[in-house]
Amino acid sequence: MALQKDIAKYKGKYAQGWDALRLERFKKQKELGIVPPDARLSKKDEDIYDWDKLSFDQRQLWAKKMEVFAAMVDELDQGVGEITKKLGQLKSSITRLLFLFQTTERRLRTWYDGIMELQKYRTGRYYRL
Repeated sequence: MALQKDIAKYKGKYAQGWDALRLERFKKQKELGIVPPDARLSKKDEDIYDWDKLSFDQRQLWAKKMEVFAAMVDELDQGVGEITKKLGQLKSSITRLLFLFQTTERRLRTWYDGIMELQKYRTGRYYRL
């Protein structure tokens, strides 16, 4: 499932079809140096339909499916980005707190174990940083 606002970002981006997109992306990979300049595009999987042989309605349907899938991946990526950012903030905060509580290793260990127990209590799992 994808949000309409995310699907809207991809409207029309897949209308040219997967064959054209595949070639376009391969050329871009060459430009960026991801693949060597003399690399050749691999043979297309035989199970993949030729875009040019699909009816207009089939193309419309598959283009819409690709828009929705791209939106789903986009939304997932946004979520991972938010989690990564939050974890970075938490790590930074914990680092500052650790510096403040570095009086003795025993005291620090007790504090850290308490934080981990609290995390486990709240979420049901441990998060190691």
